[in-house]
Amino acid sequence: MGLFDKKTCVICGKQFGLIGGISIADGHLCSECRRKLSPYTYNEKKLTTEEIRRHLAYREKNEAALASFSPDKVIGTSGTKFYYDSGKESFLVNNRSNWKDGNPDIVNRSQVVSADCTISESKDEIYKNEEEKISYDPKKYEYEYTFNMKLDIDSPYFEQITFEVRDGDKPDDKNSDDYKKLVYDCKMIQHLLLPKIYEEPVLEESSKEEGDTWTCSCGQAGNTGKFCSACGKERVVTWDCPSCGQKGNTGKFCTGCGKEKSEAVRWFCPECGQENTGKFCSACGTKMPENVRSTPEVKRITPTIKKPGVK
Repeated sequence: MGLFDKKTCVICGKQFGLIGGISIADGHLCSECRRKLSPYTYNEKKLTTEEIRRHLAYREKNEAALASFSPDKVIGTSGTKFYYDSGKESFLVNNRSNWKDGNPDIVNRSQVVSADCTISESKDEIYKNEEEKISYDPKKYEYEYTFNMKLDIDSPYFEQITFEVRDGDKPDDKNSDDYKKLVYDCKMIQHLLLPKIYEEPVLEESSKEEGDTWTCSCGQAGNTGKFCSACGKERVVTWDCPSCGQKGNTGKFCTGCGKEKSEAVRWFCPECGQENTGKFCSACGTKMPENVRSTPEVKRITPTIKKPGVK
């Protein structure tokens, strides 16, 4: 058979040209029949005609089962959403406005082998002069966090489901309510699918209080970060001298007695992200890593997600 000869679909018998379908292990499959396969299908080109027929029979049963699927829990408000039917202990994942569209695969939670969450951090530098790329001193960054779920599935038709968990815009602050809500959402998915491994999560309430805000010398009140939201000026942190009692020092040495300020090592816990000054994390008890003990400068260690679950 030549390269440009017509090929015949092993399922529907339709003939197609060079770009109308794919070659499988023992024949050819047209694009229309290929679209009926699960979107999570892997290595379809290695499947045989008999395997394709079994797969399409499964997809027909799945489409019929959607009529009785009744999700009572929905996680995610934008993009891909996670739908869970507590009565059937089953779920599906879909990014369409109507969750039934596209014949999404219904998966029973007994088929879930693992449910892992990965939180990715990306950052872009904020410049004092964008055109000339003049940096602030110290440098300032805008952060963005992406939450991805990876579900390993025991199924003869696919092995894995991956999707991003989102509630509107991606969070830009690890201490924000948006970030905490996505951590909660990922933990809830893990609990629903593997309740014997993951406990039911509790949504962490906002920790922002009036005492956490500060007023800049320019007059801007209610700042919560390190820099003023109006003028960009860095927050001036004062300290009280433990030797002579002088209050309101801002420099490296006490204005009352001249004693040098004692600098504590500030570090971010690699397990939960909590900022600390002691030898152990105040949130989860993790010991301070060796690589931050030699310097008083802040060392940020991006939290990693370890099995099982989001820590």
